[in-house]
Amino acid sequence: MGHNQIKLLYDHQAFYLQRYGGISRYFTSLIGALIADNLAIVQMPFRWVQNVHLMQSSYANVRDPFSGMDFRGKARILDVRNKFLLQRALRLKEFDVFQPTHYDDYFLPHLGPKPFVITIHDLIAQRLPRYFSQSDRYESNKKRLTEHAARIIAVSESTRKDLIALFGTSPERVTTIPLAAAPLRPSEGFPFAVPDRYLLYVGQRSAYKNFNRFSEAMAIVLASDPDLHLFCAGGGPLKDSETQAIRNFVQGGRVHWRSVDDAVLAALYRDAEAFVFPSLYEGFGIPILESLQMGCPAIVSDRSSFPEVAGDAALYFDPDDVASIADTIQRVIGDKALKTRLRDAGFRRERDFSWQATARKTLMLYQELR
Repeated sequence: MGHNQIKLLYDHQAFYLQRYGGISRYFTSLIGALIADNLAIVQMPFRWVQNVHLMQSSYANVRDPFSGMDFRGKARILDVRNKFLLQRALRLKEFDVFQPTHYDDYFLPHLGPKPFVITIHDLIAQRLPRYFSQSDRYESNKKRLTEHAARIIAVSESTRKDLIALFGTSPERVTTIPLAAAPLRPSEGFPFAVPDRYLLYVGQRSAYKNFNRFSEAMAIVLASDPDLHLFCAGGGPLKDSETQAIRNFVQGGRVHWRSVDDAVLAALYRDAEAFVFPSLYEGFGIPILESLQMGCPAIVSDRSSFPEVAGDAALYFDPDDVASIADTIQRVIGDKALKTRLRDAGFRRERDFSWQATARKTLMLYQELR
């Protein structure tokens, strides 16, 4: 591409806010693909982060200056230091397109005539406001930023439709560019005991994630299948309020929780009977692609972006209906032929998504603004 490459400027937001997480993983993977394929000149004029994804990347010159320390105000210190560097870069104007990585609008007074692109992952807070604090400034900034942005990226057609319906965004300003899953490399063994037969649940369990209704369904499933276990990976230790319906199974040693890294998570997908995603709403749902990649049958909600991500490679249930969740799980784990069909369909489906494709589509959008 030579000297005529587009110059992109990214900021620090996702990387100081998230130690792990979907948004920071998206930007780490996107930027990594742009750099690996020499598609653009990328500027990241920030140094202090707490994000594991970016610190483990091969291309970023960043560190956590308070590594191993967690204290009130840590994120604020990282933010102030990085903002100083970003504001200087924004004023220098030595870039073609700016992409903020989250929804703080600090940059608007410094941008001048330069265009910026915003990625909207979901409008869950607008769709399901009962689960969110009304004072969340990032959520209240989303609409303002979509109005000022030169272009908007939606990570799914579901999110694009929500932008048009809920924010009144004009359709021609929104481009759908799907995400992908990073290639997973499973660990050889496990650093802890893992049951022979288990269903896998991954990530956060709060509010719209619908874990309480899922646990009611799991009480039915576990009661009918005495060898089966439930394994919850990540999202913090199980709380009493989350385990009401499955308390007896928790005490009986059939419900497990562990914090895991990517290699152990990949091995958990690989060995699971099935992966269950009961969320009421997701902008995309990368864990679905992770499960398909590892040959793990996916059992997911029939809502929002799930059908466009999983296609024919998952079995769907109504997440508002406990019986529907339980019946669908029992159908999959009791039918070897169905599991094989889902596994094969999953391998085919997962190949339709790659970070290289995401990066090239994103680059095309950036180039339209040059």
